[in-house]
Amino acid sequence: MRLQITLAIPSGSRLNVNYQHYLSALAYDLISRNAPRFAQTLHEGTQWQNESRSFKYFTFSQLYGGPGTTEFQNGQLIFHTDRLQWAFDAALPAITTVVADALLQSESLRIGTMEAKVAAVHSEKEPDFSQGVLNCLSLSPIVSSVFDEKLGHRYLEPGDPDFWEGLAVNASRKWQALFGDPSPEAPRFFPDGTYLRRHKRTSKLIRFKETEIIIGHLVPFAIQASPRLLSLLYHGGIGSRNALGFGMIGLAQEGNNGKKER
Repeated sequence: MRLQITLAIPSGSRLNVNYQHYLSALAYDLISRNAPRFAQTLHEGTQWQNESRSFKYFTFSQLYGGPGTTEFQNGQLIFHTDRLQWAFDAALPAITTVVADALLQSESLRIGTMEAKVAAVHSEKEPDFSQGVLNCLSLSPIVSSVFDEKLGHRYLEPGDPDFWEGLAVNASRKWQALFGDPSPEAPRFFPDGTYLRRHKRTSKLIRFKETEIIIGHLVPFAIQASPRLLSLLYHGGIGSRNALGFGMIGLAQEGNNGKKER
């Protein structure tokens, strides 16, 4: 059950351009209001693990004010609108239920230095996973990386086949950590080659708490997998760092260029 959330803000509100960690903290806070012990184990990463990797199984989108409503100035985003859209989702319906309840009970929310009120919370219609294929766009940057002895993480790019292979391996690990057995088959990813040829730069660099740089990509693509695995990836996110606001995907529509401007 994906949540579509409308936030009311004073027009002209400002927010640090690297705001993902504020939304991540907000997500944990919302979960902890009605399920504090579960939120703690989720944050500590002790709930679901595979090969020393922990998975949280929730993700969220960037904030979206609409075309032409967001101005960048000196490391800050200025929102020339009084409404922002935010999507939250989780592979486990219990998580989204807890978050929805907390949102409906909240008079106001704090996102960094910005105050917001919850204007509306709606659940999105469930996509049709039965065909085993989804045509997707990125609602938040997708992160695929490999271990590097010097850098710790070497972030991959969509033009590199290892980028998509890394997403497939990550998906299989998510399945095994949640269900306790290997996934029936690894997903197959089909990047939009025309889009990648026309858009030489798809990356988005995020400074996480000013101590770490995370590089993700906003790209359209298709996924082929079993319906259950598609559901897991759609709701829980693809790639890594999902609980920090990376890897949320949406359904591409004809004429959509594969991403929304933020």
